Amino acid sequence: MEIVDRIFNEDSTFTVCIKFWDNDFSKWLTLFRSLRDAGIVLPKDREYWFELNNDLIESLSKLELDEMTKEGQCPKHHFVAFKAHVNLIDSLLWCSLSRDLGVIQPSIDAEIYIFDFAQQIIIWPYDDRGMDVVGNNHSLLTDLFFDLNHHVIDWTKSTFIRKVNTIKNSTDEQKPEWVTRGKTIRELIPEILSFDDIDTKVKISTDNGETHQTISLVVKSRGACVLMNCEDTDNC
Repeated sequence: MEIVDRIFNEDSTFTVCIKFWDNDFSKWLTLFRSLRDAGIVLPKDREYWFELNNDLIESLSKLELDEMTKEGQCPKHHFVAFKAHVNLIDSLLWCSLSRDLGVIQPSIDAEIYIFDFAQQIIIWPYDDRGMDVVGNNHSLLTDLFFDLNHHVIDWTKSTFIRKVNTIKNSTDEQKPEWVTRGKTIRELIPEILSFDDIDTKVKISTDNGETHQTISLVVKSRGACVLMNCEDTDNC
């Protein structure tokens, strides 16, 4: 919990967004039961929307797409978003990190994003390999980088520092802000998730080139991508 403890305090609240793909309602029920088993109960005050899965649609032939559309199975991304207290953070991380580990339960076939609009930070624990911390809060990202520097791979340090210096030298007009006032969660989240760097994934390798599964933190700031290796899940 070393990383999230640096971002949140015991009174923190944030917005959780769960992204899933199935159009089969029975599979929705399975997903929601798994969330409940993990201690995550969807509140009545929540948002739901969907978007077409354009990447999948483009990969289908016209015949395949016509068949899926006829059966009401046009590829979609479904989203459920709600506000939550920090006491759910362990359960949220568990669901994400256990996603591809087979027999470990509870586990969900979905992606979880954690938004702190006030701090302009997104946490995306994508699977057992790690999580991304992304946002416009350059001060917080920089603090994470330097305070947890012992987790950072050497070859990434110079890149991050160079990007930090670029940010420091830029004017306020050059620093994008999330305009949250007057917007609903349903309007905000798709807008923010459309950023290209949100979908970047990291593959971790050891010196001898073998794949090495570990927990990681990727701190991104204006294109800089810094890998912070954590030896176990307690450091996330």
